[in-house]
Amino acid sequence: MIAKDRKDMILSKIHQAIQRNNMSMGQVHLMLQEKGFDDKRTKDFFSDAGVAITYEEFLDVVKEIGVSIDLARKDLDSKKAKEEAPPSLEDIMKKGNVITNEPPSQKKPIMNEDMDILTKLERNEVIQTNNASYMTLGIISEDEPPAEEVELPSQGRFYNNVLKATNGKLLIRPMTLKEEKIMTTERFLKTGEAFDMIFRNCIKTAGIDTTNLLSSDRVFLLFYLRAISYGPEYNITAYDSMRNACEIKLNISDLEITHPPKAFQNEPFSITLPVSGKTMALKLSRGVDESAIITKKSFKTKEDSNDFAERLLQLTVDIEGVARPKWESFITNLIGKDLSHIRKTFEAIDFGYKVNSIYTSPYTGEELKVALTVNESFFRSE
Repeated sequence: MIAKDRKDMILSKIHQAIQRNNMSMGQVHLMLQEKGFDDKRTKDFFSDAGVAITYEEFLDVVKEIGVSIDLARKDLDSKKAKEEAPPSLEDIMKKGNVITNEPPSQKKPIMNEDMDILTKLERNEVIQTNNASYMTLGIISEDEPPAEEVELPSQGRFYNNVLKATNGKLLIRPMTLKEEKIMTTERFLKTGEAFDMIFRNCIKTAGIDTTNLLSSDRVFLLFYLRAISYGPEYNITAYDSMRNACEIKLNISDLEITHPPKAFQNEPFSITLPVSGKTMALKLSRGVDESAIITKKSFKTKEDSNDFAERLLQLTVDIEGVARPKWESFITNLIGKDLSHIRKTFEAIDFGYKVNSIYTSPYTGEELKVALTVNESFFRSE
């Protein structure tokens, strides 16, 4: 139990950080619950607030914030005794997969701060990613297409709360013109907002932070959405060693879906490099780590050294005997055998859609390496 003076100091600094970053108490509470004590975003938030806390203090502070939110809500209820109390986002999350197709006049309103974010998304307005919470609300308006249940390749592993509780199953609806406009807006693509805007619109299971979705799950969701929205057949272009463009027709519904190896249960995970002998702790890539996960750069069959170094640095949690300021230098100076070991480790634990068919170049006869990429036909029925 935290001493009262210590708790008051921590809460005061949290309030200051919330005001400084134009956030709401509800958003912070949800983030801390969803991310947990060890997540980078949690640590960055407390660092920005100028607070260093223990795990026990973290639990107490999260509980105290929840109590404050409940008290504020009760005060609001007393002031509006004659009106029906609006459910909060936390209440929606507790109810699980809330789907309603009631006429607008019969729907219960949601909290103002959540309605403001939802309204901006429905209008395709730009939302600053450092202020917005891409938390799904679990509400379907009467003019939206129906939602269907799908299981993520991760099966809910490496998540907390909602996806863990549902074993990776969520409700999702097809994309509409609204999402097509988002995906064809260059400024949304450049900032990486487009994918979270689409996922937040289309995912109809409440309480999922789309920025926390694993990159492999995000790739799966985008192509699954393409299949249920425009049809499963999709034309892509692969290049042989002579740079000849080879047109290939994929059927997304026929692609194999793989899951994480059963032995791979925990994140971060550790690997020991064969040459340097150092042990590295690494995490899986998530939306927050990928500014744009569905681009030709992200899915190149051969990633250049600078790209790989940047990605590896982003996913590094610890390096044995190496201080954090020296991680970048350590990674850029790894020799080939150690780099190969890291790449093979990520390949071994990778999951999601897999292109198993063998395609050959009509020009050279060689086998082609086919990668899932977004192109001009992504939003077009074949």
